[in-house]
Amino acid sequence: MLKKLAIIVASLAALTVPVRADFSVHAPAFVQNYVLPETAKLVKALERLRETSAGLCTTPNDETTAAFNSAFSEAVAQYARIDFVRFGPYLEDNALQRLAFVPDRRNVIPRQLNKILAKQDKSVTTAADLKRKSVALQGLTALERFAYDKEANLTLGDNSAERGFKCAYAVALTGNLVKTAATIEDGWQDPNGFTATFINPDPSHSAIKTDQEAAELLYNSLVTGLVLVKDQIMLPVIGPTAKKAKPHRAPFSRSGNAVTYLTSHLSGIEDALIASNFFKELPENGKWAGESLSFEFGNARKLLDDLPVSFNASTKSQEGREKLKFFVVLIDSLKTTMADDTAGYLGITGGFNALDGD
Repeated sequence: MLKKLAIIVASLAALTVPVRADFSVHAPAFVQNYVLPETAKLVKALERLRETSAGLCTTPNDETTAAFNSAFSEAVAQYARIDFVRFGPYLEDNALQRLAFVPDRRNVIPRQLNKILAKQDKSVTTAADLKRKSVALQGLTALERFAYDKEANLTLGDNSAERGFKCAYAVALTGNLVKTAATIEDGWQDPNGFTATFINPDPSHSAIKTDQEAAELLYNSLVTGLVLVKDQIMLPVIGPTAKKAKPHRAPFSRSGNAVTYLTSHLSGIEDALIASNFFKELPENGKWAGESLSFEFGNARKLLDDLPVSFNASTKSQEGREKLKFFVVLIDSLKTTMADDTAGYLGITGGFNALDGD
């Protein structure tokens, strides 16, 4: 009797916890189908931002203002599609933080930037000197802070006394952004760099020894992207009450690009899942998990489409707060489906919160 029971239990375990013999399909697909093309798009978006920054500062008018606003939104959207890739070349030399200091939980950017602006510290107006400064002063988040006012109006290039200083800072900053993104792109393309270890792991490697470890590193970064949105952005944004809400904690809310950031971030995670063959490798009895994720991602983006540009307005009204709270529920559901159901069907294990302790 006990022998029969053991056989039944073993059979059920085999059905519910699939054994994956080959995890090698994920890392190469991610590099080829997602991170390389998305990083190339980021380089181009930042090149356009550099050009429009120079144009706005040289000839400020309605046309150059519109061009900068468009380029900035495009750069934010493209950055959001890779800011969950918190490994490899994106982490080397603090590259990801040099692109944007997200999340800024302790208001580091305004504290450091206010001092720079008050002194008109010329060390941020040359590319070489700026690179040696705090990463909080180098990225899209710093540019947003001094290029836009609290009402999301573009002030860069205006007739204020700070115009020359801010423009020199913007030109140096956007030039460095292009170089940083290009260096990241070179890193992923380097046949002897991280990519070689990532797509061809070996027991002798110190970081990634097996294809399963590579797949889990990738998958963990995607789940962590959802944790970032829920725990470090949305919960502080909403706050326990309207009076304790912190809408400024939404990345790029100052320029009116918070919804753009969040929408692109979620789309990026979903697209990376698909591009990396995670949905494709689900067993027949687990296909529902992939379909459920696609449905939930779609619902989250639809909710974002219904929000006003200003997160400040959403956190103050009862209707806005209810929408934001439901958005958190959707993100939590996505995280649970990915970390529990989908990961289980794929045979992927690991802690899915690389942000713990940050």
